[in-house]
Amino acid sequence: MTHTKFLRGLRKWFNYPSKKEAALITHGCVQLRSIAKKEAAEHWKKEYNRKKERDETCPRCRNKSIVDKISRVMGSGSVNGSFFLGTGSVYGRSEIDTKEVNHCNECGHQWIKYPISYKWEYDFIADWMNDLGKFSQGSDPVRYETVTLLKDIPAESIWEVSQSVARLLHYSTRENLSLSFLRTKFKSVYEIQDVKAKLIS
Repeated sequence: MTHTKFLRGLRKWFNYPSKKEAALITHGCVQLRSIAKKEAAEHWKKEYNRKKERDETCPRCRNKSIVDKISRVMGSGSVNGSFFLGTGSVYGRSEIDTKEVNHCNECGHQWIKYPISYKWEYDFIADWMNDLGKFSQGSDPVRYETVTLLKDIPAESIWEVSQSVARLLHYSTRENLSLSFLRTKFKSVYEIQDVKAKLIS
């Protein structure tokens, strides 16, 4: 083993990158977040189109003459009372919720507006890390799809980004997902020889 390889091995063990390797890690973080942004944009587009389709067409008569209305929906309530020797009192309470609904001008049908499921860039990253966490424990082999999605991202970059969403991770992921496991599924920056070519690509 040459002196250079020995030093690289030590840096890998302690995760102490050189300037070039640190640049690779940063580059990988940018790539990972870019993938997440793309996924979030696709998710928003699908949700927006789904909402448009559900809210602008009556599910009963398929008419498209739809207006917004406020609907009152009875919520929870209770009645209590006490009587003694023929006298007493009764009291109660109720809660009424108001919800914005779609109203069809053709048949009068009303239905609740489609609730958009919001997922942001960091939500997707957290999902991927939780997938990898399960995969690392051998409990969910289907999650290999996530490995394929992130196949070009260095293990150290994935590890660094995972720390930025730690509060969104499952407890088991925080406890079990490790850099050493990630290095078994993703290439390490310490193993990439042509750093300059990798940064340009």
